[in-house]
Amino acid sequence: MEIEWRNIENYSENLQAFESRITDLDMAKETMEFVKQNVLSEVSTAILAQSNINVKGIRNNNY
Repeated sequence: MEIEWRNIENYSENLQAFESRITDLDMAKETMEFVKQNVLSEVSTAILAQSNINVKGIRNNNY
């Protein structure tokens, strides 16, 4: 009977550790997605700013 109890305790500990790993991976995935979206936003802003500078330069050279 004691062996079965230890097996159940071991199974329970392993299950809790597994759930913790899943939670950690979910958090890492969400963090990665957040960073990715921020980088894309910053790149978009930089591209837009650069294109505005180029358009202003072209307009200034034509006058």
